[in-house]
Amino acid sequence: MPVFPLNNQTRQQLVQQLETEIGSRDPLPFLRQRVFKDYENFNTKILPQPGLPSESYYSALIRNFELSAWSARPPLLVALLKAFPQLPHYQNAINIILNEGPFQCHPQNHPYWVCRVATELPLVGREYTRGTAMAFDLSLTSGGNQGKRVLRVFGPPGSGKTHTLNFFKYLENVQPLMLGVVEIDFKDKEISTQAASDGTYIESFLAEQMEAQVRRRRAELQTAPPPGGVFPDLLDILNATTPAHRFRSLTDLQQRVRWAKELANEFVDDVIYTLNPQPSWWVVVFDNCELAPPESHEFVRRLVERAAGVTSDTASVSSADAGQLRFVLLGESRDLLPANFYKGHVYEEDLNNQKLDVAEVQRYFITFRECRGIDLDSARIIELTNETLARANEIMQQPPLPPQGTPPPQTPTPPAWSRALATAIIEKTLPLDALSAQKKGEA
Repeated sequence: MPVFPLNNQTRQQLVQQLETEIGSRDPLPFLRQRVFKDYENFNTKILPQPGLPSESYYSALIRNFELSAWSARPPLLVALLKAFPQLPHYQNAINIILNEGPFQCHPQNHPYWVCRVATELPLVGREYTRGTAMAFDLSLTSGGNQGKRVLRVFGPPGSGKTHTLNFFKYLENVQPLMLGVVEIDFKDKEISTQAASDGTYIESFLAEQMEAQVRRRRAELQTAPPPGGVFPDLLDILNATTPAHRFRSLTDLQQRVRWAKELANEFVDDVIYTLNPQPSWWVVVFDNCELAPPESHEFVRRLVERAAGVTSDTASVSSADAGQLRFVLLGESRDLLPANFYKGHVYEEDLNNQKLDVAEVQRYFITFRECRGIDLDSARIIELTNETLARANEIMQQPPLPPQGTPPPQTPTPPAWSRALATAIIEKTLPLDALSAQKKGEA
């Protein structure tokens, strides 16, 4: 049974098994009791949208399990397979996942050249994002170049902005002692609604959400790693978790701007900049910045200011160089930038201007070859590149189907080029993945 990526036959088997096990009942009780019981609050990130037909729901669910291989330890796919103890042939797949994990998607000792940041998310091009990530890990300068502490990525829908988040998540999982990732997605409507229902100011809600992620990550790192093939002791992780930090409250609405700055400094000084050396630095990623509630802007600006420094304040620039905080802003983020931040620590990547052509696709297949350890000579790489570009152009001529139950638009919108190219790359690399899996099994 191939493990990563799953083949279509295995996916269909799992769909059928879920349909047989659950039948016409609500799937949530089964999933929460048998799959998500050891993954607190993780189900909300994995469960598909309700209301789908059962086969579509389970297909989407299994795809989400595959994508989680880089964000949950052990992979949630293990928990799914363990939900069917009556099927002993899954045990071999479980052992493979626990002992070997998913495919390594970067060449040995070159993690920034990751070729795939999730099962179906190839990372093509994006040299500036890769280079900034490397600069995040360096001290003040490298080769005479100014170090970077803040990355802004912006561009049209479908251009790959969120790939940036998945890239840093991948780095977090393959180098857990080096960096930790904290993420806030302003597209999540619960940010405002939950804060309002709790009677909490949005700035406090964001600070608490970020602090909880930092605390949980450090607890995982402080727990002794289990021997190969064994689940970690969840009670050890729970016992290693320190009490939540209690942020100061707003007591005077007239002082809200000043309080937002104090809250940002409190998060940096008392949560990020601690004596705990692991991980070495933190990447805070704010996604869909154009949707950030206006009340949160000042808080975000002050966090960016702490990561970048202030132009007129040399001490703040030096502090940013020596500190553990890095910042990534995805989407239109001009309103979240402080007026006087130190631009020498900031890099901007405009995906409106990214080139995804012959050179970038060839480089992708070269990286893929190094990751998978398979033989692809120059002629074959050129052939794959040409076939991939031709297939991507075909996809561009086939607008995506509208969501189920909605009428097709009068003028169908073709997919973004980056999305079409990613789909074509996955199609071309599936047989190569199978070859790599075969070689791995023979070894």
